[in-house]
Amino acid sequence: MKMRFPLPESVMRCIDPAERKKLGRGYATAAETAAKVDLYNERRLHTQIRQLLNLKGIVFFESRMDKKSHGTKGWPDFTFAVLLQKPNKMDPTNVTCVPIPCGWECKVGKGKMSPEQDEMLRRMQTEPNGWRIKIIHSLKEAADELMALGI
Repeated sequence: MKMRFPLPESVMRCIDPAERKKLGRGYATAAETAAKVDLYNERRLHTQIRQLLNLKGIVFFESRMDKKSHGTKGWPDFTFAVLLQKPNKMDPTNVTCVPIPCGWECKVGKGKMSPEQDEMLRRMQTEPNGWRIKIIHSLKEAADELMALGI
């Protein structure tokens, strides 16, 4: 049986990451472990949102997480459009359906937006564009946003 003795964080930071990787699991720094956990949680959130949108019958485009995208830099993780039913103030029985383009960016933990994401989301919300953009941190936020849209 191979015995492992944990190394102090300060020592692990001094060892080249490639060398630590050769040593096997258990020799990652706290920052590397936290990054892996955040990636796992963001993938899980993507899966949950994908299931929620499918359950509601919403057709969507999802940016891949496992590869670098060849699409527009900063594009949101999920994009879709839904019909917002808007009653006429004069005649409430006359309902107008307005298509609303939506973009959701998923962030978990201490995940921060890149400058490209900030700029793209800003551009999508300003005229002549009219996207409804949300930063989604949990499945509950996604469900609440769909409820706000009347879905």
